[in-house]
Amino acid sequence: MRGFAKRWVNRALRPLGLQVVATQDDERAALVDLLHARGIDHVIDVGANEGQFARQLLDKGYRGRIDCIEPLETAHVALSRSFRNHAQVSVLSRTAVGASKGTTQINVAGNSVSSSILPMEAAHQVAAPRSRYEGSQAVELTTLDSLYLTREGFAAERTLLKIDTQGFEGHVLDGAGGILPQLAGVLIELSTTSLYTGQSRWEGLHERLCAAGFELWGLMPDFRDRNSGRLLQFDGLYMHES
Repeated sequence: MRGFAKRWVNRALRPLGLQVVATQDDERAALVDLLHARGIDHVIDVGANEGQFARQLLDKGYRGRIDCIEPLETAHVALSRSFRNHAQVSVLSRTAVGASKGTTQINVAGNSVSSSILPMEAAHQVAAPRSRYEGSQAVELTTLDSLYLTREGFAAERTLLKIDTQGFEGHVLDGAGGILPQLAGVLIELSTTSLYTGQSRWEGLHERLCAAGFELWGLMPDFRDRNSGRLLQFDGLYMHES
């Protein structure tokens, strides 16, 4: 119904040179519709921060369960408090996710959401001055395979993996080789340029996900340099063809 209404309005506005475009609110509603239509009843939210993505899904009526994984100390405290008594949401112990198990340091950004294990490039700081690093924290490091490959009751074919790790997405996939080909879908943050030293750009991650059997299903702009107008990051939704 939402899509039909938008198409009808756009046809009416076309002679005026106007168009209604999808908002993040629209995209999250469409994602929840897709999850329900595909029988996807489990979301793994890697890089959950304070639970913004999980909250968006719940607000749009998502009926499945959500695992939130967050390495940043302050964000993890807020995340745990927010969903302390929520039946659908599980907040895992504070940890980073990557290609191996161990310990690492995460750089803490002034705006929290831009925090990353990787060093930040100047292009990011210019586009978002409040994202500059203000310190670092030690954190445990694990892999998605370690968390889920032998987990009782885990059904990868009914699971969406969401990755928002500020340039560390390739490392997260490195540690998910066992579960990745079985997943129903992946929602991943992609960059058009290097915002963090050593990160994988969108082209490489796109090819990697396609090689694992996924198809590009949708795109949504995320982070833009207001000075130049260039799109720096966007979310890519990849699904296995049903």
